[in-house]
Amino acid sequence: MKRSASASAAGAPRPRPPILVGGAPSPRLFEHIAEYADGWLPIGGAGVAAAVPDLHRAFERAARSPGAPAPPAGITIA
Repeated sequence: MKRSASASAAGAPRPRPPILVGGAPSPRLFEHIAEYADGWLPIGGAGVAAAVPDLHRAFERAARSPGAPAPPAGITIA
């Protein structure tokens, strides 16, 4: 019996779950989130609201808008 290829097996892209990074607010964490992730899971409550503009600036430096999906890992976007 011969099987036919499904759409996903034929190379159709599958949606991926969002990549979220957790941690206390810091410039280095925000750089990593802006480069590799889709969002932030804050750890701790102190200073979270005040840190959101810093996260948005990290996204701007990475030439991404907050809420835009991260590029897939291992793929360089020129």
